[in-house]
Amino acid sequence: MGDTKKTKSRNVKGAIISLLKKTWVFALIGGIVALVGIFTPTATVYYEEVEVDVHIWLGGISYFTGESKLPGPGHKDVPAGLYAVGGDATGIVALVLITVSAAYLILYSLLTKKGKNFERLWAVYLSTGIVMVVAFTFWLIASSVAMTTILKVIGFGCFSPFIAGAFAIVAGIYERKGRE
Repeated sequence: MGDTKKTKSRNVKGAIISLLKKTWVFALIGGIVALVGIFTPTATVYYEEVEVDVHIWLGGISYFTGESKLPGPGHKDVPAGLYAVGGDATGIVALVLITVSAAYLILYSLLTKKGKNFERLWAVYLSTGIVMVVAFTFWLIASSVAMTTILKVIGFGCFSPFIAGAFAIVAGIYERKGRE
């Protein structure tokens, strides 16, 4: 019975070590998570006074559901639909940086899987992970003043850059260790 536990423990440890040697898997997962997050709202807000849900994406795109009923003369009703609200500069910059980083992660991980060898692959993985986390953090800080008063539900788009960045950073660290 004791030997079976030791054997299972060795098998699990061996499987983890072999997975950590395949750093391209972590980079690919990070890139995919980042792309999914880009297409997922970062927040959803419900305005009771005008009966509208607003789903907010990184980069200034919002989707309104319901018909707004703004009180008073001179106010126009906003029909439901997709709107490019103009986005703030930090949101647009963060969106571009996260998209480019995700593309790099996916591209380099697939090329590595096919057998292409890159001398500084660890630096690509590490830098893309850091760029995703830092860019999104700046956007969160820049938009936090407006968001704290109206934010109701945080979406997956708000967590995905951190998850993707963590996968990329882990890939970079283990790629670097594997080269030493």
